[in-house]
Amino acid sequence: MLASNALIAPFYLPDSFLNLVNSSSFPWCYVHRSTSEGLSFMGHTLVHRKDEDTWSPNSPYWPVVYRAFVQFCEQNHILFTSIERCAMNLTFEKCGRISSDAHVDKTSPHKVLIVYLNSDCTGDTVIYKDKYEPGSSGVAFYGTEEFNAMQEVGRVSPERNKAVLFDGANYHAAEFPSAGQRRIVLVMNFL
Repeated sequence: MLASNALIAPFYLPDSFLNLVNSSSFPWCYVHRSTSEGLSFMGHTLVHRKDEDTWSPNSPYWPVVYRAFVQFCEQNHILFTSIERCAMNLTFEKCGRISSDAHVDKTSPHKVLIVYLNSDCTGDTVIYKDKYEPGSSGVAFYGTEEFNAMQEVGRVSPERNKAVLFDGANYHAAEFPSAGQRRIVLVMNFL
């Protein structure tokens, strides 16, 4: 069960876009680390992070995603004032690790929207009861006492065109998919 302020709902992206993202033709870039060394992944930035003073659309695919986001917000009665960042992540199995570090995407107030872009994988999103406290790093490193003490409030399994929306103050982690699988998600932070 998720926190009362979380929402799971359909997020409709065109099949043509999803088929492209899941093909070998989509332009992915190597990202050498996320929250820890060794946590590399493939990424595609749609909108640069606003808090890095470089906010701007970065991809020709942004209009498709933005239209779907507006539709999602209208259907679920969600108001937004600002998109802080938007990117797609493609992750693979990580030997010796079940998940990423528990983390918050940014340390100021925001909402997190995660949209699953494929169904043929494992790799739940785990959302924790624990919330960001000002002055902390915003990361609970995998396997540490802090990480192991986190209380899970819910998890969401990958399913194409499914979205989960939750308060960005909640720590969350991405489980890695099984060997031979790819976990593909769209992540948006907004106010």
